Amino acid sequence: MSHPKHLSPARSALMVVDIQERLMPLIVGRDLVVKNSLLLIKAARVLKMPILATTQNAAKIGALLPEIQAELSGVTVIDKLEFGGFNNQRLQKAADHLSSDIDTLIVCGVETHICIYQTVIGAIRAGYQAWVPADSVSSRGLEQVVDDQLGVGRHPA
Repeated sequence: MSHPKHLSPARSALMVVDIQERLMPLIVGRDLVVKNSLLLIKAARVLKMPILATTQNAAKIGALLPEIQAELSGVTVIDKLEFGGFNNQRLQKAADHLSSDIDTLIVCGVETHICIYQTVIGAIRAGYQAWVPADSVSSRGLEQVVDDQLGVGRHPA
């Protein structure tokens, strides 16, 4: 069994997942997730780490939050329909263009139980180590998730 390596800015990239306008009002602890994701983006900039960013079906769920967009100035945001980022060809291509020295992805955003989980699994399958700061990810409340699965959910407007 291999053991995780210590994080190194020279070997790491940040992936910001789906912190979008219509979704965030439903997210448990949203203020903390946004605050800490912004902190990660700022740290990545200072440490000169590459940043990848996604939206989930922006036509329906909206753009990234304005404060996230502002910090991601110059980063191409990849819109996806797939839950797992690595199931999206544009994201795979962007990851392929990272330096060969990058072997670690730090993943923040929403929703933990689906998009974060599937993106992390895809990253591991692609050969990356994946780190998920617990205070930089979240999901809708359990009741909302169950309602969605039953088809009676309170979907964002």
